[in-house]
Amino acid sequence: MLRNILLKRRLFSTTSFSRFQFSRATYEPPSSFEPRDEAYMNELENDIHQNNVSLGLMLEHSKVRQYYRKAAYELPSLTMYSEPYRPRSVDQVLVFESPIEMSSTATPVSKVVLKFKVSNLPHLQNNERHVLKLLSGVRYNPETDEVKMSCNKYPSSLQNKLFLAECLNSLISESKRLKTKFADVPLDIRHVKKKKQDLRFPKAWLEQSLQGPTEKE
Repeated sequence: MLRNILLKRRLFSTTSFSRFQFSRATYEPPSSFEPRDEAYMNELENDIHQNNVSLGLMLEHSKVRQYYRKAAYELPSLTMYSEPYRPRSVDQVLVFESPIEMSSTATPVSKVVLKFKVSNLPHLQNNERHVLKLLSGVRYNPETDEVKMSCNKYPSSLQNKLFLAECLNSLISESKRLKTKFADVPLDIRHVKKKKQDLRFPKAWLEQSLQGPTEKE
């Protein structure tokens, strides 16, 4: 009886498991392994996002919804800054234009465009206006009698505007100086593109063809 009890204790004894030592499995990288820095991982993540078409569509949709919210809640508050339209007076001959982009990610544009009609310039004779048209070259449009010049040379729009004003002053001074020398030179308008004529079949001819041949008296 005592022997059976001892055998049962040996069968269910756990002392034999104490000899085993469980060690944690570790991974040793090879000698050629180089750890990646955080900048590389961010660049890799950005590439994954850029190549994901569905993510791009979702971001585009959220951007459109953002502009809709601005149009609904922010644009009405700008009415307090509105001013009545005042047409240009006769003395305002020169027109300066500069493109402005309202996007938050757009880079500032310093380009300035100058427009004026030669016939509106004061204190100029007819031969002087003719020489000014010759000096303007392809910038002169004979159909509208308008000269268009642009400048994107300087980083500031104010500097480009002053440069265009100086160019106009030099054009006027040169046209006055060369008014007798180039008075008989014809104006070259080959740079002007002719508009396509709207050639349509006359309606009167269609009506005659539908009516059929008329009987001779």
